Amino acid sequence: MDQWDKLINILNNLFSIIIFVTGNIIGAYLQRRHARELNEVTEKNRVKEAREKSLSEIEDELQNHLHSFCERKNIQYITFSANRIKGIISRFCVNHGISLDAINPSLIDFFITSSDGRFDTAALNIKSIKLKDDLRRLANQR
Repeated sequence: MDQWDKLINILNNLFSIIIFVTGNIIGAYLQRRHARELNEVTEKNRVKEAREKSLSEIEDELQNHLHSFCERKNIQYITFSANRIKGIISRFCVNHGISLDAINPSLIDFFITSSDGRFDTAALNIKSIKLKDDLRRLANQR
């Protein structure tokens, strides 16, 4: 009987070791999966924050452009400023995977209104708002 007790004790210890090792493997897997999911969420939030920051900077540039448009009424300066904004928006679209074809109609309307020499502040304001709205809509589709 003593040998049976030893055998049962050995099997019981072996079973405990198997359960312990299996638990550690499952725990490590779950911990790794959780870390990966957390990294994905963190990356999505980082991208979203970067996109929002870029959109805010573009909106500030559009506001500065509108202010300069009202104050300076200098066609060379206004055209330069509109070209600069066009470049900023193009980089934003490329960086965030937005098709330039999707934003071009609003961007072209904005650019034409900026540089046609009539200095129509109300029209430029409407074009700026449409451009901002289209950018936000396209950025949120990603």
